[in-house]
Amino acid sequence: MNIVLVTLRFLTVSILVFFLLKPYLNTLVVEQEKPIVVFGIDNSSSVVSHLDSAAFRVGFQQKLNQLKEELSSDYQIEIYTIGQETQLSEKPNFKDKRTNISSFLEELNQLYANRNLSAVVMASDGLYNTGSNPTYTNYPFKAPFYTLALGDTTIKKDLKINRVFHNELAFLGNTFPINVNVQSSFFAKQSTSVGIYKGTNLLAEEKIYFDSDQQNKTVSFKLVASEEGVQEYSIKVKPLSGEYKQANNFQKIYIDVLESRQKILLLSEVVHPDISSISAAISSNDNYELTVLKKNDFNGDYTPYSLVIAFQTEIENNDIPVFYFWGNSSKSQSLDWLSFNAYNSDAAEVTSSVSPFSMFSIDKKWDKWLMQLPPLYSPLGSYTFNSDHQVLFYQNIKGISNERPLLCFSNSNGVRQAVWAAEGIWKWRLFEFKQNKDHQLFDELINKSIQFLAVKEDKRQFRVRFETKIYENEKFIIDAYLYNANYELVNDPEVSLKLKNKNGDVFNYSMNKKGYSYSLSVEDLSVGSYQFEVGTYHAGKKHLRKGKLQVIPLQLEQLESRANHQLLYSLSYENGGRMFYLEEFTSLMDELANTEKTIKTYSKEEQSDLIHSKWIAILLFVFLSLEWFLRKRNNSI
Repeated sequence: MNIVLVTLRFLTVSILVFFLLKPYLNTLVVEQEKPIVVFGIDNSSSVVSHLDSAAFRVGFQQKLNQLKEELSSDYQIEIYTIGQETQLSEKPNFKDKRTNISSFLEELNQLYANRNLSAVVMASDGLYNTGSNPTYTNYPFKAPFYTLALGDTTIKKDLKINRVFHNELAFLGNTFPINVNVQSSFFAKQSTSVGIYKGTNLLAEEKIYFDSDQQNKTVSFKLVASEEGVQEYSIKVKPLSGEYKQANNFQKIYIDVLESRQKILLLSEVVHPDISSISAAISSNDNYELTVLKKNDFNGDYTPYSLVIAFQTEIENNDIPVFYFWGNSSKSQSLDWLSFNAYNSDAAEVTSSVSPFSMFSIDKKWDKWLMQLPPLYSPLGSYTFNSDHQVLFYQNIKGISNERPLLCFSNSNGVRQAVWAAEGIWKWRLFEFKQNKDHQLFDELINKSIQFLAVKEDKRQFRVRFETKIYENEKFIIDAYLYNANYELVNDPEVSLKLKNKNGDVFNYSMNKKGYSYSLSVEDLSVGSYQFEVGTYHAGKKHLRKGKLQVIPLQLEQLESRANHQLLYSLSYENGGRMFYLEEFTSLMDELANTEKTIKTYSKEEQSDLIHSKWIAILLFVFLSLEWFLRKRNNSI
């Protein structure tokens, strides 16, 4: 018995001591991957707009199940739905309000690079209304790209509102244009009328006459912005006898009528591409009217302007908000809140990183986006903060973060100012367009900065920010800011939101605490107008803010009634595939069954610490338990 007990104790201690050496195990893992067939399905409502949608859904799902059943033994079948976003799903409902085919192709590039991709199939009507032209989207695979043509290419006898051109914003008391393009098919020698309504009131009406069977006519209107806020206008084309459908004879537009436009002055003593990028970002917002002048051409009168942008120059007037852009031409400057002592005319190459910031919110993508952006050039010198401020971006030199600000803000002495301490931001705007085909992040950053600086001083302790109109598939995002008696941000009390629709239904929410502020995102709001109240109690006082929201219907899928099979043919022809019609689904399956069936083998070496093995813990448990049991049995303990 003693020998057994000694042996158990020896094994237990030996194992524990052995693991002090941190032994590890190398394992060669070999994985096999079947050839992959990706099937993308256009999930938009336009696919079923000319069909018995219920019957089509059932029939199409049966074909999809048949394809999986016959090919799954040799292939790995992965099915996606294509709408506003591309999602992994095997059950399309054909209810999406937008179609973004290019996002499907981009998803393939991200997920299946260096994978065993055998073929790609896209079932669609070829109509897209979001994203870039899919024929220009890169398809880097050798796998053939097949298309399955859905929808109807027959030209129907129909009238439809093809496009409505209008400004998103108008200003109170001004006139604004609305141009309506009407497309006619097979209504030669007939006339109709186009009317614009506000509620049930007819504001303007024009008659149009069609000379031929296929014709586009544009009607122009000019209306007066007589009421502030988001205004809803209805455009109606009078239907004619024999029309295929009348749903596309009607369209609503929404115009935000503002009290006035803010004027911004940009002064500079140099010519620089950054000025063009800043100007383009500001011009994307109709709230602002930008004037660009050389410093020597300015008359010195700042009165008409809400904000001055000083591009590598100095401003003598301290009573107006100023957005400073410092660069290689900048000299030493001393502001009330920030002093800059330039060493020489040299500049350092810098990248940037996001800092905790509460003066306004920016897109969460900036955290990762900054790591991809090209570097800027910041003038060498020392920065000294003299009063309260917040830094949004810090400088990184050679990948090392430091306390030098890249973009910082101050509200010292009631005058808002900001400093962007680098030049070369034109590269950021171009880089974003190259990557995303838009300037959304850059323009939003510039405009939010200007909105913060140019806003009239608000002495209210409780402030709310929100969009006055959103589309039905978008989130309603609302931010709230609470200040104490010293105008310091606090978020101790709870903040509630009460949302009321036009039917009188009330929805109550509690806002989330975010940093020193509050934020809430409300999804799946129905189309219509809403009123809301945001309220809280602080220091024995009730704070309440009211607002209005308009949720706009998305009608993009109703604008085009004829499928675009030419696009599908081009995509498949250019990428080594073929286009099939729905009646040829069996031929498509035969084609897929004959594609390459090579099984791809992946091998990798994995290293794992032995101490994490379950059997070691089990073995120690058994040894210790057995020793305890034997000692207990022999009255040794």
